[in-house]
Amino acid sequence: DNDQQLMSDMGQEGAPVHVNHTLQVAALSLLIGSSLGLPDASLSDLGVAAMFHDVGYTSLDVTPATMKNHTSKGVRSLLRQRGFHEAKIRRMLVALQHHLPANHSPKPSLFARIVRIADDFENLTRVRDGVALMSPATAMGRMMAAAGEEYDPVLMQLFVNKLGCYPPGTILQLDDGRWVITTTGVRSPDTFDKPMSVLVKNADGSFTDSVVPVDLAEVDQSVTVVGT
Repeated sequence: DNDQQLMSDMGQEGAPVHVNHTLQVAALSLLIGSSLGLPDASLSDLGVAAMFHDVGYTSLDVTPATMKNHTSKGVRSLLRQRGFHEAKIRRMLVALQHHLPANHSPKPSLFARIVRIADDFENLTRVRDGVALMSPATAMGRMMAAAGEEYDPVLMQLFVNKLGCYPPGTILQLDDGRWVITTTGVRSPDTFDKPMSVLVKNADGSFTDSVVPVDLAEVDQSVTVVGT
């Protein structure tokens, strides 16, 4: 399915961190937009806007002191591009508003509210120096708790409905001691909390050296998220 393909295509191994971040934010934004039922033309605009959300960093020496300026810098960069049309306005709004809370007044644009969710989820779960800040499942829980304030509650629910309570990349421990890593989002309402996964550690503690799929819908065991 197209949504599962979007998730599997997120990021490029070996690409620079900022490239992976941009690609993943765009893919997650399209996942939300598709779930919202946006037409193809709007999805195309959303994808481009998401790709440009951090364009302000291209004109900055990124330091903690300058990071807050990347949104206005992004708008200036986009203004220098040729032409002036609705799609360009949407891109500028995303560049300017993608860190604003959903309950901000005035309310951020639809695209900005979508990119805010995708951007924060990617930042929270991105692997840095071999370690992620938090697991996808923990990040999803933290963000869902902020729905209505930081995040648009409808868009956040659509995001959860697609990725499930154990989004792809979540490491889980089964009752029998095995560890698996989830590989799919929600396949059906009945399997919301039972995604497909791949075995990464055997019950005896040894790591597997082959790809062994594990369908949690067919495993009669409870699971625990490994790590935070």
